[in-house]
Amino acid sequence: MDLAKTLAKARRPAFPETRAQIPLTRSMTLTNRRPKSESLLKLVKSELVNKPNPLAAGEFRVLRQASHPRAKDFAAAIDVTPEIVSKWENGKGPIPSPVDRLVRLLVAVRWGLTADPAAWLALGTDAAPLERRFVLGARGWRLDAKAKREADLRASRQTA
Repeated sequence: MDLAKTLAKARRPAFPETRAQIPLTRSMTLTNRRPKSESLLKLVKSELVNKPNPLAAGEFRVLRQASHPRAKDFAAAIDVTPEIVSKWENGKGPIPSPVDRLVRLLVAVRWGLTADPAAWLALGTDAAPLERRFVLGARGWRLDAKAKREADLRASRQTA
């Protein structure tokens, strides 16, 4: 399910609080088409920038689009070909660790996100997609802390 459909469902709350799980697939693109979606986009970007493991292909695409809307511009900025960026975004090649850190830094600076670059030096090796659930409440979007703890626990069991 793409982000636009997820946000459309979230805008029709059946209860005072609506849950929207947003899978970060490699075909996902973030767009700002709904009211309050800017805060959701910023929350997703913040979670990806601070992810403790390397970025998965879809996550890399989301952050690259947040820093440089055109892959050609991003490729020129880091001195690689657009084809290489395409391989990274489609999961056909590993994303080099320095590029992973660079795209996180670019997004953090551009969007004014809180980030800990020192933690990126000790990134793990598992590039599994990040599992997060976001909740649209009366005061806007927020991270579902219980779902985050459960996902982190599952991830730690898989790596152990």
